[in-house]
Amino acid sequence: MWDWIIEHLYDEPDRMIARGQACAWFGALLLLAGVVGWAIKGMASVVQLRAAQVPAQSLAELLGLPFATWWIPESGFAFFAAALLLGFGAWLVAAGSQLRRTYY
Repeated sequence: MWDWIIEHLYDEPDRMIARGQACAWFGALLLLAGVVGWAIKGMASVVQLRAAQVPAQSLAELLGLPFATWWIPESGFAFFAAALLLGFGAWLVAAGSQLRRTYY
């Protein structure tokens, strides 16, 4: 299976660059959503503590949104995974660009 993936990406470096850009953009979007969620949760917890209420534990509890918020990173591990996805995407773009310059 790995042979097929490697051949699929190496045959046309533009595929590798496109996959890398998609991974990098998705990783950046996750990091941005996580930072915004972290800021919202921090501001709301200050307000709730001043009002002598128990602060919300998660973003879903705080906002009560009609859609799922499981994709927004809230822990250190999730931020690390999103940063890893961003780095992997950047590596794919760099490797694809180098492959295109070298062989095509």
